[in-house]
Amino acid sequence: AAVVFDRQGVILKSSDKFRSLVHKEETDLCGTSVFAALSENVAETLRQYLLLSTLKDKTVFYETLTASGYPPVAVEIEIAQKDSFFICVFRDIAAFERREERLKYLAYHDTESGVENYAYLKEVFPKVVDQAKVTQTQVAVLSISPDSLGQINAVSTHLVNTRLVAAAADRIRQCLNDSDVLALTRSHHFTVLLTGIEFSIEIEKKVEAILNAFKEPVLVDDVEFDFSVSIGVCFYPQNGDKLEQLMEFADLALDKARSESQSSMRLYSSDFSMAAAVNRNMRRNLKSAIENHEIT
Repeated sequence: AAVVFDRQGVILKSSDKFRSLVHKEETDLCGTSVFAALSENVAETLRQYLLLSTLKDKTVFYETLTASGYPPVAVEIEIAQKDSFFICVFRDIAAFERREERLKYLAYHDTESGVENYAYLKEVFPKVVDQAKVTQTQVAVLSISPDSLGQINAVSTHLVNTRLVAAAADRIRQCLNDSDVLALTRSHHFTVLLTGIEFSIEIEKKVEAILNAFKEPVLVDDVEFDFSVSIGVCFYPQNGDKLEQLMEFADLALDKARSESQSSMRLYSSDFSMAAAVNRNMRRNLKSAIENHEIT
């Protein structure tokens, strides 16, 4: 919302948004006083700035516009002098904050399912770690994924898949405390931070609760999906202190759990990393052998 006026405060030009802001949508404000258009408190503050400031550079101040019969509006007011006239820009702080909150929500949530994403997980991880240091507790990192993702994709549409992810997230969230963190880090793949862990029995109970939560089919659009999950677990600080490293270790434990049986859980072991390294080397060597025509 912007208004342009001369040294006497006579309005030379005003935007539609400014007229709406001061509730004079149907009025041509050109030739009228800018001070008369504003509520008394804002007009007085504006007069003081015009009297006390040369306004060679833009000046910003904050006030609340009031009008009889309308709710008050907190505004940021930016004023600058240009030759012999002044340009004043009004920004609705509440509307700006709502936009900022919306942008933050979009940055930290999967746009389709609404579940928190990796960016959110990365943002909160340092805070979780700091709290664990203060309370001298552990953080368990859980990697959770369905056992039969291929079958789910084969029989469901993209929209159903999205709703299925949201429904699965709700079931996991019901097993967590308020301080725990849930994020969708890949398609149908969740990472959970369990906080304030003092005893291993706490982990066992929460993991068992999550596994049991999926023993009943997930209902989406009147269609039942058998959605059993497996879980890999590692710990901060025992297994590492970097989020990416801990997620990798939890994924290795998840792979081990799924290779043994459905709806199961495995704790990370350093042996899993050694096996994964051997696997990676084998893949790399085979790729090189094929490219160099060394296999007969």
